[in-house]
Order: sequence, then structure tokens, then C-alpha cells
Amino acid sequence: MSFVRSSASIIPWKLAFSCLTKPTNSVRSGRFLGTQKLRKTFVLRYTYVPDILERRGEFREEHLAAAKEALSEDRLIVGGAYKVLGTNATNMGAHIVFRGEDEQDAMSWAKEFTANDPYVINELVTQWDICEWSVVVGEI
Repeated sequence: MSFVRSSASIIPWKLAFSCLTKPTNSVRSGRFLGTQKLRKTFVLRYTYVPDILERRGEFREEHLAAAKEALSEDRLIVGGAYKVLGTNATNMGAHIVFRGEDEQDAMSWAKEFTANDPYVINELVTQWDICEWSVVVGEI
């Protein structure tokens, strides 16, 4: 049996490299290794109107229902509003982190999501865009 030296000890070669040959599946991160296709991570970024808190009430339930549906379909990972610290604004926008197979798939999903989002339809979102996010540290 061949052996490989690791920083901790000498371990059998087959054990040391089994992670490279055995397909693994991490549902939590949405990343599929081995024989399965790697799904990419994207961020849908919203910029809100300055008075979002006063205007969102009648649309909030439907907006959140759409996000929860995308979550249940394993498309959306996490989402929520953000504010820029050190400013007087209460909410500046939102980030919706989601999965896609590639850029075309991400654009298609985001266009469909925004076309049906009551915040966009009722002009609570002044602009939106999509970024591909390369997560290199940690898991989402």
C-alpha cells in the first residue's frame, strides 16, 4: 500500500485522495462536485426608493411570498434589505442571493422574478442588477 505524508501524519494513499475521486454533494452550499454540475452563485441587487418603509406595506406580503417560493424551489439562498452605515437612510436596497447554472440562466430567472415582484411593479425599486458572486471563503 502506498502512503502520503500529510502535515498530521502518514496516511494511506487511497484515503488521502478519496475526496478527489468520490462524487460529493453539498446541498447547503448549492455546489456540486465530482460528476455533478457546479451551480454558480449570483446576487440580485435592488436599490429602493428613499421612502421604502412607508410605501412597502401593502406589497410586502406578496413580495415575501415570491421570495419564499424561490427558497422552497432551492433557487434562492438568502435575501434581505440592507442600509448603508453612517447615512440617514433607513433602507437603501436589498440583496437576493440565488443559484443558477450559468449567466443566461441567472438573467432569465432574475428577469422573471423582477417582472412579477410587486416592489418592482409598483416602483419601490428604482434599479436592479445582477452580479456573479465567487464565494471563496465559507459556505452558503
